[in-house]
Amino acid sequence: MRRKAWFIMPLGWDRIIKDGKTVVDMGCGDGDTVQRFINLTQKIWSEEGITDRCMHVVGIDLNYSRIENAKKHVKSPSPNITVEFLQGDVVGDGLSYDDSHFDYALCTGVLEILDDSQFNKFLNEMCRITNKGIYIEDLFEEFPGEYPRDDFSSHLNERGYKIKDRHVIFSEPFDIQKIRAPKKLWPILLDQNIFAVRK
Repeated sequence: MRRKAWFIMPLGWDRIIKDGKTVVDMGCGDGDTVQRFINLTQKIWSEEGITDRCMHVVGIDLNYSRIENAKKHVKSPSPNITVEFLQGDVVGDGLSYDDSHFDYALCTGVLEILDDSQFNKFLNEMCRITNKGIYIEDLFEEFPGEYPRDDFSSHLNERGYKIKDRHVIFSEPFDIQKIRAPKKLWPILLDQNIFAVRK
């Protein structure tokens, strides 16, 4: 969580927290983004004296062992914020949710590992089950084995969304403790953070 906090910006998360009741994290991994999101939700609700809201967050990942990790490690600080984790194959079988089931979707570090066919299936499904807005963190520059894209605007427009905000930043500028062994750090790459809303 500390490492990813640098390049997974909470872009549009304030809007999600104030306007959403249901959120899905597609490709949630071990749940670190879900944990950051529910922590920020509780922080904003506490600062603004919000006590009558409820939020339900669902994390979905293809990898069963990562779902099990998320179930063990992610904790909600409030009974008004509930969370569940489910194994699902977005690209293969798709998801059984109705259209526009969730208010918002989060997707971090997933689309960059999908080839064009998988990417289109994943994005179709994410846009189908989401009603109001989508947050995406994705690779922006070439890296072996990855599929960076600079054309999210057209992909999202085709599916009824428009980009409200976008930032391109370095993913790994430094070691949190100190520069001990630079070759052991994750590579420094350009990342993009996008918040898109339904047109």
